[in-house]
Amino acid sequence: MKLLDLIKLFIYFLIHCGTISASFEFGGYIYNFPSVQIINNETGLYTNDYNSILIDLTRLRLKPSFYFSEDTRIEMNYEINAIISKSHLPLISNIQVTNRQALNLNWQLLNSEYVKINHFIDLLYFKHLFEFGEFTIGRQFIAWGVGRIWQPTDLFNPLNPANFSKIEKDGIDAINAKIYLGSFSDIDIISNFSNNFKKVHFGTRFRTNFLENDLSLVAGMFDENYILGGSIAGNLFNAGIRTEVIYSINEQSNSKYFRGIVGVDYQFSDKLYSALEYQFNEAGASDKMDYLKLFDKLFKGEIQNISRNYVGAVVNYLFSPIISANIISIANLNDMSAMFLISTKYELFQSFYLSAGVLYTLGDKFTEYWYYNDALFLTIEYYF
Repeated sequence: MKLLDLIKLFIYFLIHCGTISASFEFGGYIYNFPSVQIINNETGLYTNDYNSILIDLTRLRLKPSFYFSEDTRIEMNYEINAIISKSHLPLISNIQVTNRQALNLNWQLLNSEYVKINHFIDLLYFKHLFEFGEFTIGRQFIAWGVGRIWQPTDLFNPLNPANFSKIEKDGIDAINAKIYLGSFSDIDIISNFSNNFKKVHFGTRFRTNFLENDLSLVAGMFDENYILGGSIAGNLFNAGIRTEVIYSINEQSNSKYFRGIVGVDYQFSDKLYSALEYQFNEAGASDKMDYLKLFDKLFKGEIQNISRNYVGAVVNYLFSPIISANIISIANLNDMSAMFLISTKYELFQSFYLSAGVLYTLGDKFTEYWYYNDALFLTIEYYF
């Protein structure tokens, strides 16, 4: 389906829904992300012959919303994405149709040796609220999971925690029906389409609260895998405790795996917050020589990590209402490689932010984070 066809369909919908009573809201942001990547030429993942490279990523994201009533709306996120560099690095920008999208709504405006410009529709959905639930159809975000670093039950669009250039998860093409079962209980039933509607993925989540603990059960079929799992989020004294698990079975390949996390987070003061999380990923490679087989899935956003045992930590410190610092550290316990993402953020004036940071990695040859590039980066963000 071409962009013109979508516009025509959208206008037709507006006309027949009565635009006189509709209200319109508009927002978005401009995001500029210059970075210096320290290239590891030994990895074989890149073909350049230099030791460092400057990459500038600029994103203009527009967010129009049409409200036909308090209960009915259409939302859209449209983005223009420009990269200036001598090399294409997958973790900086990998704009393509994901395995959770049915339609290709990504178009290339320019593809030269040094400049690549794409524009795409990341969200476009219709949503209506009923007394008993919600109905959403179109390209939308689905956010499942309670983990602070990893979310095993987020089966639709997991985000690699090492991808420091990405803000939003990718939208998925789906029909989502949510039914309210009480004040703190509901059930989601989702059909997700991909590959020009040739593939369908199903997922359902039951969520409730019991003794001040948030509980969920999830089940579904994704990429020919039957999934069953759940999560618990609650408090132990003044600390937060979070657990997520899934179990996957593929009858065709006779394969199965378990994945889970357990984490704790604590607000030490109004300025200092920290979280610690452990992940076990049975679907990952136990031998580092098998990592290369999984990198394609990692770059496509289908998986979050390629090995089995991890520990991650997050520290946020608020120096003042306009200055903050963040540290994310992840260690692969199988091969003892690690990454450290350190950044600081300053609100220059309302809705305008400046950030600076560094990504530093440790690891012997062929370990997971040996493949990652060290980097220095800046970000300039303006929200409107």
